[in-house]
Amino acid sequence: MIRNFAISIFALGLVGMGVVRADDKKDYAELQGKWRLTSMEIEGKPVDFIGAMPFWVIKDKNVFYGGEELATLKVEAGEPKSMDLAFKGPNREYEAIYGIEGDKLKICVNNVTEGVKSRPNEFKTEGKGDWRLLTFERAKPDAEEENPGFVGIMIMPSEDKKGVMISGTIPESPAEKAGLKKDDLIVKIGGADATDLKTVVGLVRAAKAGSPVTFLVSRDGKEETITVKATLLPFFLLD
Repeated sequence: MIRNFAISIFALGLVGMGVVRADDKKDYAELQGKWRLTSMEIEGKPVDFIGAMPFWVIKDKNVFYGGEELATLKVEAGEPKSMDLAFKGPNREYEAIYGIEGDKLKICVNNVTEGVKSRPNEFKTEGKGDWRLLTFERAKPDAEEENPGFVGIMIMPSEDKKGVMISGTIPESPAEKAGLKKDDLIVKIGGADATDLKTVVGLVRAAKAGSPVTFLVSRDGKEETITVKATLLPFFLLD
């Protein structure tokens, strides 16, 4: 499971000589619509993120995620084209490049937000530890949102007991706020036995944003039921 997923991007900067500013609405036309994140790459290797994610919906210069405004974007013509995104919650500024081929959108972003920053100049991440390559596919306008839920636990096989243990909770996550703790042994989730990692991952991924997820855990030899209200999966993939 990938770590905390909050993201924000907005930067100024020109790429190369003779860059043309692209503040006119027509320059954003190719970006408009719904985009589904299909893959992410770090250091030349794919990252396994949690299931399907809400669409990026781009309207004018704004990016919406799960029905909420996620970011403001700014693009500039050039080769490659540059994209600066101002993400909210928390506010961070990133520099990126982007390219569109048919129904595929690629964004390569530098996740360094302070100090000396350098905009990516190619759609590759091998040897570039701070770069992230995100690939989106255009979705049909009537495509339905899945809005998967986010709980915020990290898990591992129990060493001395059968089952799955919580190895940690993400700070400020629904799991932490509800009272789940490190070393809790998960007995059941929503009435289903938590027999192994695959089962637990599947049960957690099935949660929808806004829905309650009931955990029966064993803590200090006693069983306790804790209900976690899943929230919208935060967009954390640039951390």
